[in-house]
Formats: sequence, C-alpha cells, structure tokens
Amino acid sequence: MKNTGRIVLYLLILVVVASSLHKYVFTLQGLPPNFEGRPIGLYTHIFAAIVALLLGPLQFSTKLRQRKRQLHRWLGRAYLGIGILAGGLSGLYMALTSHGGPLVKTGFACLALLWLYTGFKAYSAIRAGDIAQHRAYMVRNFSLTLAAVTLRIYLPLLMMSGVDFDTTYTLVAWVSWVPNLILAEIVWNRARALPVRAPMA
Repeated sequence: MKNTGRIVLYLLILVVVASSLHKYVFTLQGLPPNFEGRPIGLYTHIFAAIVALLLGPLQFSTKLRQRKRQLHRWLGRAYLGIGILAGGLSGLYMALTSHGGPLVKTGFACLALLWLYTGFKAYSAIRAGDIAQHRAYMVRNFSLTLAAVTLRIYLPLLMMSGVDFDTTYTLVAWVSWVPNLILAEIVWNRARALPVRAPMA
C-alpha cells in the first residue's frame, strides 16, 4: 500500500506539471484574463512550484539520503532555495494582487506565508543539527507544496457538484492546503517516535 500510494502521488504530480506546462508554456495562447498584467509573477511561481513538486518526493527517499547524502543536500537546497523561496514569494505576490475577494486573497496568502515559514524552519533546523525538527518541518512544507495537486482535484469536483465558480474558488483557496497540513500533523505525530537513522545534511 505504501508503494502504491507513492506511485499514485508521483503520477498526480506529473499530471499537474505536464498540464501546467501545456497550459501556460507550450500552447502559447496567452494568459487568462485574471493573470494578465502579472506574467513575471505567474511564470516565476509556475517554474518554482514545478521544481518543488518534482524534487520534494526525492527528499523523503531513505535510499537516496543514505547512499547519496551529498546529492540529497544539493536537491534540498534547490527545493528550498528555488521551489520554496521563489515559489513562496511569487505566490504571495500573486495572492495579494489576485482578482478574487478577500477570502480568496487571504487563503492563498496564508498558504504562501506558511510555505515560506515551514521552509525556513526546515532549513534552520538542519543548520542547527536538529534532524527531528528538520524532518517534521519538511513534512509540513511538502504537504503545502501538494496544494498544487489537491487544488486541481477539488476545483473540478466542486464545479461538477453544481457550486458556482466564485464560491468554488473561495473554498479551494482554503481546502487545497488546510486538510493537507492537518493530515501531515497527524501522520507526523504518529511517526514521531521513529528513530532517525542517518543525518539529513
């Protein structure tokens, strides 16, 4: 079941990455009206989020961490430095300048701020040699990274259920990441007693 879940997660991530590249890069059909005037912020966020989505799962690979520790470190730096820092700052900009209402802006702004905060805490923890805290904050951070996946699951489901777009988008601004973070806390709390086998940095 664990391997099946991992495969499903990788497939969902690849679908999101491919669809984003197809929609915003390869088709060259122009930006949707709600993104016009903010191309730099949008494309920075897309590129950084793709980096975070693709590198994030590798950071939880025990084999990679144990056998290729230096590679794990460099991938972690790219994940946090490009994916989270650039993605979080551009995401915050996109949230604050979005055309949605205050609940939409607040929801996505909170996501961006927590994404940045948990990334900073994960980095600070490993720099201090606190492996347990580093692992805890990486779990939290990646659960927020996966908001890019869950958003694209909930959005069409809510639309198909008959909810109007404005209400759907307001709900998605919150449900795309709050349940992820709650689940991460539950999973982490249950696994907290597990021993740390090897240094992560």
